[in-house]
Amino acid sequence: HIDAGIISWDTKIMDVFPEWIDFIHPDYHTVTTHELLTHTSGVKANFSKDKKYRELDIKQRRYKLVKVNLIDPPKHKRCEYSYSNLG
Repeated sequence: HIDAGIISWDTKIMDVFPEWIDFIHPDYHTVTTHELLTHTSGVKANFSKDKKYRELDIKQRRYKLVKVNLIDPPKHKRCEYSYSNLG
């Protein structure tokens, strides 16, 4: 998507999912694609509630899992490397 110009390294979560503005923790509103892909976003390491959405197709499941896992504040300091399966 970056090569195609759909998003950039500076694209923020809220640019892609503006409907999440009142749902996810405000500290994630300005997290960028670059931070997600370099594991410097502060997002926790692993999913919680991953078994809850098994009945959904993979695209819906990923959407729900990311959304519900970004409700709480970041587990790690932003800009510091911390591997995350969420981004």
